Amino acid sequence: RPESLRIDGRAAPQALTVAADGRRFTIDPGPIAAGDTVRVTYAMNVSADAPPGQAPNRAEARDTAGNRAVAEA
Repeated sequence: RPESLRIDGRAAPQALTVAADGRRFTIDPGPIAAGDTVRVTYAMNVSADAPPGQAPNRAEARDTAGNRAVAEA
């Protein structure tokens, strides 16, 4: 649901890229200065044919040097 994407409370559907299979997506919030934070919010739909059970939410951030941070819930 691209129209639901917000970055720091502002609509940002242009920052969203969805994979062809619909299972993954990328959000480009633009440059983030060292020590700054960015809040990203969105809504999603789970299809009726999704398998039962847990569906982990995994987020990964990368910087221009290739460093990355991963969070999963």
